Amino acid sequence: MDLLRLFERFQKDGQKSMVTLCDIETSENIDISSLELMETDYYPGGKEEELNKFLDVKISDNSDEINNGNISSKNHRKNRNVYVSTKCCVTSVRTEIVKSAKEFLSNILADDQSSIIQRFTTFLSARSPQDTIKAIRCDIEGIFGNENVTTFCDEVIGLYATDKLPCPINITDPTGKLYYYLKRSSSTKFFAKVVQAYATITPHSCGLERAVSCHTILKTNKQSCYSRDAINSRMYIALNSTGTANFDPRPAVATFIGHKVHLLCLTQNLVSRLTYMYI
Repeated sequence: MDLLRLFERFQKDGQKSMVTLCDIETSENIDISSLELMETDYYPGGKEEELNKFLDVKISDNSDEINNGNISSKNHRKNRNVYVSTKCCVTSVRTEIVKSAKEFLSNILADDQSSIIQRFTTFLSARSPQDTIKAIRCDIEGIFGNENVTTFCDEVIGLYATDKLPCPINITDPTGKLYYYLKRSSSTKFFAKVVQAYATITPHSCGLERAVSCHTILKTNKQSCYSRDAINSRMYIALNSTGTANFDPRPAVATFIGHKVHLLCLTQNLVSRLTYMYI
C-alpha cells in the first residue's frame, strides 16, 4: 500500500500543469529515497507499519487465549508451509518488490532525457556567459542551426552585460528560473526561444491522449461528415478553452433572466395594446 501511494504521488506530480523535466527528476529522487528507507524497515507511519502492529496484537491475543486454555491447540497447524507462512520468506518477497520498484523508478527516464535534464540543470545553474553558452550550445545548433550560434552568443553576452542574467540566488526552483529568464528576455530572441523549448518539454503524454480522446468524441459514426477544418477548430476549442471547473455561470444566467423579463414585459404590453384595439 505504501508503494502504491508513492507511485500515485509520482504520477500526480507528472500530470501537474507547468511541470518540467527537472521537477519530474526531483519527484523521482524523492520516491527513490523513500524506497531506500523501505528496504530495511517499514515506512514510518505508513499503512504497512499499521498493518504489522495490528497483526502483532492479534497474534498476541490468540497466544493468550491458547495459553489460558480457551482455544484448543489441536486446531492450529504446527508444520507451516515454509514458502508462504514463514516470516523470513515474507521479508524476502517484500525486499524483492521494493528493489524492483526502485530499479523501475531509477530507469524511468531514458538516456536522451537524462542528457537533456543534465544540460537543462547546467543551464539553470550557470553564472557566467561562458557557462550558459557551453551548456546549451548543442541545443541551439540542433534547433536553430549552426549559423545562429553567433547570434545566440551575442544575446547571452548582452543579457549578462545589462545585468538581466544570471538568475537571482533567492530563486531556487527550476520553473521559477525559467519564467524569470522568459520575463527578462525578448520573445523574438533565440535565448527566449530556447527557454520556451525547455519550458514546454512535457514529461508525459497527457496532451496526446487528450487529443486522441477529443478526436474520438468528435468524429463518430453519426458525425463522420465533419470537414478537416471543422474538426481542427473543435479540437482547438476542446484542448485550449477554459475548463468548466473555474467557470462562473451567474453573470450569463443574470443576463438571460434579464432578457427574458424584458421580453415578458414587451409581450404583456403588446397583449394590452391588442386587447385595447379590439375592444
